[in-house]
Amino acid sequence: MDAKLAGTDIDYPATADEIRAEIGHVEVPCDPAGHSITVADALETATLTRFESEQELLNTLHPVFERKREETTTTLLTQLRALVPF
Repeated sequence: MDAKLAGTDIDYPATADEIRAEIGHVEVPCDPAGHSITVADALETATLTRFESEQELLNTLHPVFERKREETTTTLLTQLRALVPF
């Protein structure tokens, strides 16, 4: 996510709507398999709607990206288990 924020014109403090307007369309990879989530989607489930700094934004979105990664991993494991006849 740090690399995605480089070169953006976000002035902090910023609201989720301002961030969504600037970089909401940006896809952030969640795992090596290529699953991703947009910044706009991550902001929808974030706990804050106003960010005093870039670091606060990163800290708030990190758990959202981690949950997405865990969801895709769990889904993949569930699918693989369904293929094994035990």
